[in-house]
Amino acid sequence: MGYALLPESEISNYTLLRQWLITPDDDVDFPVLPVGLALSTLGNAPALVSGTLLRRKYPLDLVPHILFLFCAGSVCFQIDLKSDHMEDHVPPMLVDDIAVNFRAVLGGPDGFSDIEIEYGAPRFFNWSSKLPEPQPIEALSLRLNTQTSAGQFSPIFRR
Repeated sequence: MGYALLPESEISNYTLLRQWLITPDDDVDFPVLPVGLALSTLGNAPALVSGTLLRRKYPLDLVPHILFLFCAGSVCFQIDLKSDHMEDHVPPMLVDDIAVNFRAVLGGPDGFSDIEIEYGAPRFFNWSSKLPEPQPIEALSLRLNTQTSAGQFSPIFRR
């Protein structure tokens, strides 16, 4: 989905990603493929899916060239699209260094009031394995305000 959203001017920077996407039996080895997972407050997330590309502003900044944020309701993923060479100057880093605190602001049903979805700090996982692995979340703890019906998920991650 992130590749499909790339502007025409960026397509030439992502030929390896395209090849990986269209080749079913790829032999590309990603030693690290960080994917961030962030959750928002439960109760205010509309049935909405969005995709957003965030491009770094300064070419020499030590962050990925483009991050893809995929948000569905109260869940938001952050994925580095891995350009061909636009990150060659970026040294290996902890994936937490690229975390983005993201807030979606949507026009309300009346066209005037806004609906805000604020996602918490993402937790990063390495999704590079080609082997099946247990999901990273072992359980979810829910704090619920019974007066407003708003709640907050607190994931309990596997160790």
